[in-house]
Amino acid sequence: MESDDYYDIRGPEQASGVFDLRSHPKTLREGLIQAVRRRLSQPLPVILDAQGFAYCEEPDSGPNPHWTQQVFALQQQMEIALSQRVPMITRVERVYTINFAVFQPTDWETLAALFGQMPGWVAARPLPHWYGEPKASPPFIVARIEKQGLRVRALITTHEWLGWDTFLRKNLHRVPTRPAGFT
Repeated sequence: MESDDYYDIRGPEQASGVFDLRSHPKTLREGLIQAVRRRLSQPLPVILDAQGFAYCEEPDSGPNPHWTQQVFALQQQMEIALSQRVPMITRVERVYTINFAVFQPTDWETLAALFGQMPGWVAARPLPHWYGEPKASPPFIVARIEKQGLRVRALITTHEWLGWDTFLRKNLHRVPTRPAGFT
């Protein structure tokens, strides 16, 4: 997806293969993954982390239609087994077209204040991040400054992503930007 405010490297509409099972006890999560994988004709490798997230290994070449179909089949089987919805975490990589080349000191102050007002703000060091530590389990959003703009990576619930992204895009007019696709 692309607009004047941003362009996507990996859009939020793509399957992430990361499922939030934190609301279930650890023994249930482990048994669920094993049982569901046995039901599938072509089971995906699934890693269950200590926090309760299940990760489907992505192909080296990135998501493709076959992998995506397998991910949705896994999700469907988990939902059938649990008799409830199993949320998939949204994985996004987006560049907001902030023009850092023309930033003045007041623009940096405005951006810092904006970051602090955004949902889930945690800290600015080592990189600005929201909701959690970027090297830990989801949820998290992390940003870094690049020539093209503010590059953001997120592994977060869809609801949290939509709130965060909407807030930022509504406030981008407060700092210098440039057209999407500018290099």
